[in-house]
Amino acid sequence: MRDRKQYMKTTYAKYWINARNLIYGTMPYDLSMIDKIDEISKKISVKKILEVAIGTGDPIAADLLGKGYQMSGVDISEILIAKYKENYPKINAIVGDAENIKLSNGSFDLVYCLHSAWFIPNFNRAISEMLRVVKKNGGVVIFDIQNSYNKSIQKIYRQHIFENKNLLGMAYKTFKNSAKLILRKGTQDWPFIVSQTSQKPSEMIDAISLSIEKIKVFGVDGNGVLKKTSNDQHQQYQRLVFIAEN
Repeated sequence: MRDRKQYMKTTYAKYWINARNLIYGTMPYDLSMIDKIDEISKKISVKKILEVAIGTGDPIAADLLGKGYQMSGVDISEILIAKYKENYPKINAIVGDAENIKLSNGSFDLVYCLHSAWFIPNFNRAISEMLRVVKKNGGVVIFDIQNSYNKSIQKIYRQHIFENKNLLGMAYKTFKNSAKLILRKGTQDWPFIVSQTSQKPSEMIDAISLSIEKIKVFGVDGNGVLKKTSNDQHQQYQRLVFIAEN
């Protein structure tokens, strides 16, 4: 676990600091989530928002700041928080672990964690921390997961394990990275670290329901649009969004 977190603090952070804008930009899914957070926030008069695993602050926290919300953020990487403070000095940013957030109980009206659950080793613990720092009456917690029930996600993670744990897979990964280096094409990923894990929707619901009963689950379609879904429909979506309201 220590190696995995260190990988996120340094190696992955150095990649993400430029990749967020240069490779990914503002995706349709990001816009969907900004709209959803704004919609919920207006309905219940949200003022203070925390983004867990905020990275550089782009694009979601930055957009919400522009809409007038009091934004705060926490991220495990000093590199990313430094960039975040440089770009958005009006956002309160701290370096910290999602599994042990150094903020007071009930400090925020809404807490969210997006694009990040699969990088956090113990995401159930991170959920507990998000539930702790959101206010008890009227607070909202939002997060997304890579759905381990989905066959495409299962395939992706089998490949991830193969390339980082299996000797033949590690040789293949080395060849692939060498080819990218020689051709100067694509993103290289040299460390043999199992840096990602998918999550089971049922476990996420169990973790939330210890504190909150009102839970909505949305599937994300190929256009980044949120679709209300039920338990028997979860498998068809690679990514699921959970919205829990006190």
